[in-house]
Amino acid sequence: MAATCWWPLSLLAACSIVNWWLLPLVAACPDCPENVQLLQQSLRLKKAPISSTLPSFLKHCTGWDCLQQYVRSRDDAFTWRQANHSLQGGDWTGTVLEMTSQRWLPQLVSPDVWNHTLVVITPQNVSKDLCLLYIALGYFGSPLVPSSHVASSNEDVQAAAKMALAAGTHAAVLFNVPAEYLTPPQLDFPHPLVEDQMLSASWALFRDRGLSQTPLELPMTKAAVKAMDVIGEFLDVHSFVLVGASKRGNLCWHTATVDARVRGIVPIARAINLGAVLARTQRQLGGFPMVTQDYVEKHLLAGYLETPSGEPLLHIEDPFFYLERTAGLPKFIINAASDDFFIPDNTREWWDAVPEPKWKLGWKFKECSI
Repeated sequence: MAATCWWPLSLLAACSIVNWWLLPLVAACPDCPENVQLLQQSLRLKKAPISSTLPSFLKHCTGWDCLQQYVRSRDDAFTWRQANHSLQGGDWTGTVLEMTSQRWLPQLVSPDVWNHTLVVITPQNVSKDLCLLYIALGYFGSPLVPSSHVASSNEDVQAAAKMALAAGTHAAVLFNVPAEYLTPPQLDFPHPLVEDQMLSASWALFRDRGLSQTPLELPMTKAAVKAMDVIGEFLDVHSFVLVGASKRGNLCWHTATVDARVRGIVPIARAINLGAVLARTQRQLGGFPMVTQDYVEKHLLAGYLETPSGEPLLHIEDPFFYLERTAGLPKFIINAASDDFFIPDNTREWWDAVPEPKWKLGWKFKECSI
């Protein structure tokens, strides 16, 4: 299908705004030339022994059912309130909300309560009953960065405000997804973990203990669903377009499959069909990019996800295995041509399988920085 400017593009303020649309990823080596970022092979393949037996997974779920059951499970920790400060732009206002979405793995992770900052942006002129929910990289709401630190000058808030103004809709920015600065004391991690440190630790926990609720994608999805609950109650808006990059791009797919309020998604810089993409990466590069260190050191790539042992995890975390649940959902997919994690032609392994309607854009950027 031809990639023409379609309604989410107006929601994104038109095709030309994509240049400020990128979220921070793990920083690349500062000494590496831009054009050979992916060819840095300081981390060679580390093969891990493959267990002859799969973990004993919980009998009540496999695959997407684990995601759905976790998101739908009741959690009495959920609450929200309006903060004591608000944000002001030239022609928009931002209401700061503080949300607790859930408790996650209280016996294994500390702190187990997920707190978030949610900034709801209202332009002076709102013409559509729709909210663009932008799940951004940002630690506001975490133990070290309170919601009072978020400001109207924040680049993610500014980006969402520009999109809201251009489209005549509400917008919201959800921070601290996944929850940052978590410590799994029983897993021999001496310091709080963030981003790929925690995501890779959760995958290793799933592999080693076989607990269906351990992949970090499950509580991330629940946080997005709870944010829509809060926005719906606060604004009386119940239709959403989700935007996110990297692991938050994957979150767009997950949330759309479990919540019918999602009317469109814009995943940025995140490959799906991960096992096949990893195999292609090895064929082309002879190893994995240096930024995958957290996963390589835990033997999660060649020694796990590319083997039959890794299939139970992939069938939960990889939306490729339940793409049929996105049929009819508008999808505008943006790839980073110089992505630190994924080779530029990773879409060869999954684009044809994505159901319509769909559009894609390859954009020249190295890091997902908005």
